[in-house]
Amino acid sequence: MGARGPGWASRGPRKGPRDTVLPSRPVTANSEVPSSFRSSAVRPGSLALIRIGITETLSRRRLIAYLVRADLKKSGADTLLGNVWWVLDPLLQMLVYYILVSVILNRGRLDAYPLFIFTAILPWKWFTDATQGGINSVIGAERLIKQIYFPKLVMPLAASASGVVSFAFGLIPLVGMMLLAYPGRITAWMLLIPVVAGVQLLFSISIAIAASAINVFYRDMGNLSRHALRFWFYLSPSLYSVDEVA
Repeated sequence: MGARGPGWASRGPRKGPRDTVLPSRPVTANSEVPSSFRSSAVRPGSLALIRIGITETLSRRRLIAYLVRADLKKSGADTLLGNVWWVLDPLLQMLVYYILVSVILNRGRLDAYPLFIFTAILPWKWFTDATQGGINSVIGAERLIKQIYFPKLVMPLAASASGVVSFAFGLIPLVGMMLLAYPGRITAWMLLIPVVAGVQLLFSISIAIAASAINVFYRDMGNLSRHALRFWFYLSPSLYSVDEVA
């Protein structure tokens, strides 16, 4: 044992190269979460919230596409005819309303009344499916939301976007009906169908987002919306013309 200096005990044991203590930054709650999760003392305004929502939603384009494909696959895989129902369903609804209004009630004296009913049922069916699907989209994905983080806007957007496919399939019997039975009704105004469909898509998405947010806190929104949409359909000039009201 060699001689030790008087200050040996106060200096403590020597540290090797692996025992070097590196300076560390203090760990806080904000430093351990991604920047998009961090809270700020300044609350963003309405325009900033809209911009953040659009940015985060666009960054989840692949997730939206996956949810749309899964929804379409599920709706077509559970039935025998599959996706053929997207073509048959509006035709069967048209037949039911035609028998009810024109045959039983002896109303609907309009020229080309079946075409009149079909052109009303097709966009309304799309709007109803998009709204109902959007209302239950967030509640139905409760388990997925608790597991991973993604903007909740993705759910009603995917539900509304999947209705575009059913609307596109519904255009097949519409075009066939006009070519075979009502060729005189084919005009240049049909070129505005994509424009009208785009406006309806934006309107359906806005209704679906608002209703899905309300449904999170008030679960009666789903039941109430079904009766409200049915009442809305019968009040709108879909089974009758405006002239018949007067």
